Amino acid sequence: MYSFYRFLIILISFLGSQNLYAQKLWHINIDSINHELLIAKEDTNKVNILNYLSNSYSNIDPDKGIEYGKQGLELALKSRWKTGIGNSYYLIGLNYFQKSEYGKSIDNNLNALAAYEELGEKFNDKKSMVLGLLVDCYSYNN
Repeated sequence: MYSFYRFLIILISFLGSQNLYAQKLWHINIDSINHELLIAKEDTNKVNILNYLSNSYSNIDPDKGIEYGKQGLELALKSRWKTGIGNSYYLIGLNYFQKSEYGKSIDNNLNALAAYEELGEKFNDKKSMVLGLLVDCYSYNN
């Protein structure tokens, strides 16, 4: 019986250390992306970086995710890049969903859907992502 508890303690310790290692890797990744953001030109690449950060923060700090998403949206609107506009609206909506602010999530996702509709059929996968999130918003909102 003693060996079973010893094994269990070692297993839990090992799994806990793996989680810490993953968190460290995540922070290194975010730090390197933030560095790329500082040196990026005001173009579609910067919109993609901002949207990547918005998505990355959606589960851990949605307020920060919204901030990055709005920066990406502003730049995408400025450059009139429809794909970036749709992606930014979707990610802002995702972050609002994570905060349980379903009305704001719905508004942003409807804007994302409109942007993707203008882009045509090749964006059906993006449209289905948005529609899935809208279904979730409506089901949690009621």
